[in-house]
Amino acid sequence: MTCQHLNFKTISKSAGGSITASASYNQRQKMFDAVENCMKYPHTSASDHVLTKMLLPDGAPKEYSKTEKIWNDLNMIEKDRVGYKMTLAFQRELTLSQNMEVVNKFFNGEFVSKGHPVQISVHRGKNGNTHVHAITSDRRLVNGTWEKTKSETIYYKRGTVKEMDQRGKVINPDAVILTQNDKILQPILKNKKLQYDENGNIIFKKGWKELQYDADGKPLLNDKGEPVLMDIREPEYIPGTNIQQNNTKGKYLEPRWKQGNLSKSNIREIGNINRLRQSAERLFNEAFEKYNILDNNGQRLRISFASYRDQDKELADQLKRTATVQVGYYNEKNNQYANERLQ
Repeated sequence: MTCQHLNFKTISKSAGGSITASASYNQRQKMFDAVENCMKYPHTSASDHVLTKMLLPDGAPKEYSKTEKIWNDLNMIEKDRVGYKMTLAFQRELTLSQNMEVVNKFFNGEFVSKGHPVQISVHRGKNGNTHVHAITSDRRLVNGTWEKTKSETIYYKRGTVKEMDQRGKVINPDAVILTQNDKILQPILKNKKLQYDENGNIIFKKGWKELQYDADGKPLLNDKGEPVLMDIREPEYIPGTNIQQNNTKGKYLEPRWKQGNLSKSNIREIGNINRLRQSAERLFNEAFEKYNILDNNGQRLRISFASYRDQDKELADQLKRTATVQVGYYNEKNNQYANERLQ
């Protein structure tokens, strides 16, 4: 079983990162940075460059097929975290076209289909070390335009979730969560009266209170002629009881949910990164099976992103004792290496 490599790094302005510099290096071409108003250079030979292409979501502008255009447009919007860069090793047992088949499936399935454009650049390294450098955005590209926000407001019931982590992720995965888009159509009231448009239709807005109707399909009114609205949110109860929680003055506490932010992209979450490695592992193994790639023992070749310790603890301990020990200089007087006594 072979051990695969998928490296993952964040491109952040505050950390000195530059998406145009990364794109220039990967593409092996100089590139103009519209934000810094300067040229970015690859600072390396283009002899190992095989190809560069953009993988774009549906509806993306045609000019975004040019890496300089798309990354400069994105760079003008972002204040700090611009995107991510990855390095994925090719498999020597597969041809270039077979490796590219896996690469296209991986990046299209995991990023492009979710609104994140990807620039892929293939480099042919020494000793057959062919690999692909990839750059993708942190912000989604939807219907040809960059989304205005990278997160959305979420609401969750009071008492079901105590807190959220620093990344805005709800700690309790079983909590009932709704976003702004999940709000129901709430009727607009003026002086507690329904508002109608010129065609006699009730005017609605997004909200949390649902208008109740009678058996004839007409708005249900109370004794004062006011519409009856049902709050879809559950009220807060006294812990361990079914008694409605009141405020400090003993009055009814209107149902409400806590509010927070939920990222529209989970790319940088460690759980997702591990899932990406598993996805690449699955696609390469499928390619080995499709093209009948066998190992030296005549068995189906398989790839694994697991570390040697996860694959074989005994082998990992052996490698740790031998391969990773620095022996240092050779002492002719003692006829041994400086660190030999440590082994």
